[in-house]
Order: sequence, then C-alpha cells, then structure tokens
Amino acid sequence: MRYTFEKVKKVAVAYPVR
Repeated sequence: MRYTFEKVKKVAVAYPVR
C-alpha cells in the first residue's frame, strides 16, 4: 500500500491537480 502512495505522490508532482 505504501508503494501506491509513493506512486501517487510522484504522479501528483508530475501532474499537480488543483
């Protein structure tokens, strides 16, 4: 489950959603 969080964080940085 931690892997998903890290992946989501990287995606959020690459595609910041407001």
